[in-house]
Amino acid sequence: MKKIYALYRGNNTEEIETQKQACYNYVKLQGWEISKEFSEDNGIYEDKIDSLILIHDEALKQEIDILLVYDFNTISKDEMEIPLAVCWFIEMGIDVVSVRNEKRDFFKERSDLLEISEKYRNW
Repeated sequence: MKKIYALYRGNNTEEIETQKQACYNYVKLQGWEISKEFSEDNGIYEDKIDSLILIHDEALKQEIDILLVYDFNTISKDEMEIPLAVCWFIEMGIDVVSVRNEKRDFFKERSDLLEISEKYRNW
């Protein structure tokens, strides 16, 4: 059975509950079951640690098969951080699934970011 971790982040409890319900509906359609859940309400973290760091640590221990999010913006508020994080998870063998089924080429986005960073470093 695949280990599926779900991440919910929102500005309030209602947003988190909306994301949670969407994820539960999605896994039901897929015949999956969520193994572990992480949520952050307006920057208030469980155990006062950023949930993505906790998930990262679990990934290093190969405890996750799929990271499930409502949409990719759930991963980070920083749009530039999203492709870096998603590519890292994919390279660790973890599928990152968005319930909203957004299609993005994260490896191209990461490559573009690294190219821009290199230009500024040599500026």
